[in-house]
Amino acid sequence: MLPSHLECSRDASHRYSAAELATVCPQDEAPLLVRYGAEFMPLDLCQGRECTMWRYREMLPIDTLEEPISLGEGATPLL
Repeated sequence: MLPSHLECSRDASHRYSAAELATVCPQDEAPLLVRYGAEFMPLDLCQGRECTMWRYREMLPIDTLEEPISLGEGATPLL
């Protein structure tokens, strides 16, 4: 599941492509939020996966062809 777009946390009308490598809205300098379409990954799909943040890979803004780099992070909760 890929994100549908990035959205400014201060002004939702400021939208950007999810393919852009951006973390801050260039207009407001506010953090960007990752937004998904109507279909959302059920959390039970994550059950049984390795206990790292990459168990939620489908919900993170990373291309399907990219290989994530891990620094040994632990059980990062998805909030």
